[in-house]
Amino acid sequence: MLCWQLRDSTGAVVDNNLYWYSTSPDVLGNKSNWYMTAVHSYANLTGLNTLAQNTSLTTAVTRTVSGAQETVRVTLTNTSSSALAFFVRPEITAGNGGTEVLPVSYSDNYVSLWPGESTTITAAYATADLGGQPPYLRVRGYNVPTGSVAVP
Repeated sequence: MLCWQLRDSTGAVVDNNLYWYSTSPDVLGNKSNWYMTAVHSYANLTGLNTLAQNTSLTTAVTRTVSGAQETVRVTLTNTSSSALAFFVRPEITAGNGGTEVLPVSYSDNYVSLWPGESTTITAAYATADLGGQPPYLRVRGYNVPTGSVAVP
């Protein structure tokens, strides 16, 4: 695994990147054209399956409504003392267990959080796209169980 951070001139983090290395690379086939290259065998990422399950991800959610537009602010915090929260994705849904509200503009997605780390993500969408349902936040991750909470 490789973690890389981009910082601005003041030292503030601008972007985080986390890469999981394969134990074997993709092997490309012989057939190729301008839009596709055949793959003989794929990289081995099964090591991801050894990640410890993380049930210690907490969420804090707020919502503002301005006219026909809503903005949800989601703070994700990994309260685990040892487990990474890998590839976590918040989704705004129309009702509990409903479909994701689309279109929606997220400030970030598929984040990974080290123990003790937190991040805040905003989501903006049109109220009409809820289809009359109340907004819910669904959070899921590679090693994080899927959960859903009402957006206040």
